[in-house]
Amino acid sequence: MTESRQDAQRHAPIAEAMRAYSTDGALAFHTPGHKQGLGAHALLQSLVTDEGLREEVSLMEELDDLHEPTMCIAEAERLAAELYGADRAYLMVNGTTGAIHAMLFGTLAPGDTVLVPRNAHRSVIGGIVLAGAKPVWMAPEVDEHFGIPMGVAPETVRQAVREHPEAKAALLVYPTYYGVATDLAAIARILHDVGMLLLVDEAHGPHLRFFDESSGQPKQALDCDADAVAQSTHKLLGAMTQGSLLLTQGARIDDERIRAAASLLQTTSPNQLLMASIDIARMQMATEGRARWAEALRLADKLRAAIDEMPGLHCLGAADCQTPGASGLDRTKVTVDVTGLGLTGPEAEAWLRHNDTCKIQCELSDARNVLFLVTYADTEETIGKLITALRALVKERQGRNTAAAGVQALDDSSAAAGLPPLPPVPETAADPRTAFFASKERVTFEKAAGRTAAEQVMFYPPGIPILAPGDRVTEDAIRYIRAMQAVGRKIVGPEDASLQTLLVLRESGTEEKGRQDLKGKLIIIEAGDGSGKATQTKALYDHLVRDGRTVHRVEFPDYASDSSALVRMYLSGKFGGHADDVNAYAASTFFAVDRYASYRTKWKAWYEAGDIILADRYTTSNMVHQAVKIEDKDEREEFLAWLWDLEFGKLGLPIPDAVVFLDMDPAVANQLIAARAKETGAKEDIHEKDKAYLAKCHAAYLDLAKKYSWKTVKCSEGGQPREIEEIHAEVYAAVAGMLETQA
Repeated sequence: MTESRQDAQRHAPIAEAMRAYSTDGALAFHTPGHKQGLGAHALLQSLVTDEGLREEVSLMEELDDLHEPTMCIAEAERLAAELYGADRAYLMVNGTTGAIHAMLFGTLAPGDTVLVPRNAHRSVIGGIVLAGAKPVWMAPEVDEHFGIPMGVAPETVRQAVREHPEAKAALLVYPTYYGVATDLAAIARILHDVGMLLLVDEAHGPHLRFFDESSGQPKQALDCDADAVAQSTHKLLGAMTQGSLLLTQGARIDDERIRAAASLLQTTSPNQLLMASIDIARMQMATEGRARWAEALRLADKLRAAIDEMPGLHCLGAADCQTPGASGLDRTKVTVDVTGLGLTGPEAEAWLRHNDTCKIQCELSDARNVLFLVTYADTEETIGKLITALRALVKERQGRNTAAAGVQALDDSSAAAGLPPLPPVPETAADPRTAFFASKERVTFEKAAGRTAAEQVMFYPPGIPILAPGDRVTEDAIRYIRAMQAVGRKIVGPEDASLQTLLVLRESGTEEKGRQDLKGKLIIIEAGDGSGKATQTKALYDHLVRDGRTVHRVEFPDYASDSSALVRMYLSGKFGGHADDVNAYAASTFFAVDRYASYRTKWKAWYEAGDIILADRYTTSNMVHQAVKIEDKDEREEFLAWLWDLEFGKLGLPIPDAVVFLDMDPAVANQLIAARAKETGAKEDIHEKDKAYLAKCHAAYLDLAKKYSWKTVKCSEGGQPREIEEIHAEVYAAVAGMLETQA
C-alpha cells in the first residue's frame, strides 16, 4: 500500500460526507421524516445523539448511492478492500446474512451444485433457496468431549469433489462460532485445481487480519486463497449491528454480478449511520487494529489460564484443534465446558447472567459449554470481573456438593451426561428451494420420521440446522432435538416454536393430508376454574356472528352428551375424592374420548366446510390439569408428548389455530366459584374443591401460555375481577387479528 493510501486509511469518507452535509445548513424538505432530529421523540434523541440525528440522512448527492457508488461509499469500499487485501469490497447493511445471500446469489445459478458443511449457518440455507442451488452436505468433525462441530477436513472436501465433479463451488465456515479453523489453504487448492470456487462464511473472523504471524492465530480466509468472503464487521469489530462486508478477489469472481446481487437483495434506503459505522470500524482497525488485537489475545490467554485452574471447568484449547478438521483455534473465542460442575451450558449462562454479584452475559451456551468472546474492547478490568464471576460459580457449586471430594467428582454424573451426539447428516429428499415452494402439511413431531422437512430446526445460537428444508427426518434428529430442548436450548426456525408439530412436504394418500386439507379455524378460550370462560366464549361468539362470520360454539366437557360420562364421574369424585386419585393418563383419556365423540358427531362437518369453531376448553386444559399431577419434569414432558400424539395424531383432532388464556388471579377465581355455588346451589367438582391444586394449575397455565405463545388476557386487577366488557374487548381484538392475518 502506498504512503498516500496509508494516509487515506486514517479517514472515514462516509462519516466525513455526512458531517459536511449536516454543517452545510440546508433546510431539510426530504426524508427522513424527523427532519434531522427536529421532530425526533425525546426517547429517540436519548438513544441517538443530536449530531447523529442531524447526520441521519441519505440519498443526497454528496452522500453517494450504495447501489451505484461513485463518491464517499466507493472510497470507503476501496479502503476496505485495501485493508483486507481484497480486489473488491461491498458494504452490507443486512448483516452477514445479507452478505452470504449476495455471495451465493452472485456466484451460483439455478440447478448449480454447491458443497456445504452441515454446520453452516441458517443464512446459507436461505441463500441456497434464493439461488436455486442444490446442496451436497459435508459432515464436519465433532469434538466428542466438548460436543461441538469442528471444521470440515480437507479429505472430506476432496471426497465430495470426486463424487460431485459438477459442483460449481464449496462454501466453508471459517472459523466456526467456537473459533475452530480448518486447513482452508489446502481446501482452496483442492477446489481450484478442478475449477471450483471457494466461498467462505467468515462471520466470526473479521479480526484475523490484524494478528502477527507469530501469534499462532489462524490466517484470514483471503490469505488462504478464498474467492469470496462474508465478514461480520459488527460481531467482533466496531461497526453497529447489521454492519458487514463482502470481500472478493481473483478472476474467478464476476464482480459486476456480485454488485447486482447485493443491489437486488439490499434496501434502497440504507441507513447512513450504519454504513458510516462500517467505514469507521475499518479506519479504527487500520490505525489501531494490530495493537488492540495483540492486547485482546494476551487477555484471552490470561483468561484461559485462569479458567483451566478452576476445578470443574475446562477450556477448548489449541491442543484440541490438531485434527483433520481442525488445524487451528482463534484463542479469543473462549469455550468453557461446565459439565464438571454438574451443570448444562444454559444453567451456567443463567447463573452468570442473573446472579446479582456477577451480571455476566456470555455469547452463547450449548448443552455442555458457555462461550465468551474477548475483543479489542476488553480490558484487564473486564477480564478480571469474568474470572471473579467464574470463581464464584465454582465456589457456589462446591458448596452445593460438599459431600463430594471435589467438583471434578461430578464429571461422571454431570447434567450433560447421556446427551445424544449430533445426529448424522440426513438424506436430502428435495433441494431447499423445491421444499420452500412445495405444498406442505403439519404432522406431530414424533411421527415425522421418514417425512421430508419443509422448515429449518436449529438451536440459536449458534444457528446450525439440525433439520433443513428438503431433509429426510430421522429418529436420531428427533431424539437429539428433544434432548436439547430438555436442557433448555432455545429452538429457532419452525412455525410451531414448541415443536409439537413439524411442517413437512405433503404426501398424497396420508392420513395427515386429509386432516390438513381442512379449511376451518379452531379457536380455544382457555382458563382455570372460575375465570369466566363461558361468559367470554359466548360474548366472542355473539361478536363474531355480528361480524357476519359463520361460527359454531362447542364446550368441553360436553356435558349434554353421553360421551362425557367418564369425565362427569371423574369430576364428581366417583373414582376418588381428589384429582390425584386418578392418574394423568387415565383422566386425560376420559376427556379425549369426549372430545373425539364431539368432533366426529357434531362439528367435524362444520370445520371441514371452513367454518370457525369456538371452543370453551380443549386438549389445552388437560395439558395443565393433568400434567400438574406429575412432579418430575422429564416425566411431565413425556406425558405432554403422549397427550399431543393421542389427540392430534391417533385420534386426528384438529390442532388449534389460536388459544386465548383468561388469566384470573386464583384468589379472585375462588371467590367467584364460591359465589356461583351459593347462587346456584351447584356442588364444586374435585378440581374446584382443592384450592392448592387450582393454584398449581394457574402457574402451569402461565408457563404453557408463554411456551406456546398463547394470547394472555388479564381478568383481574388489585384483587378484583375486571369488567366483562373490558376483557371481551381484548379477547375479540386478539381473535379478530388472528382471523385477519390468516385470511
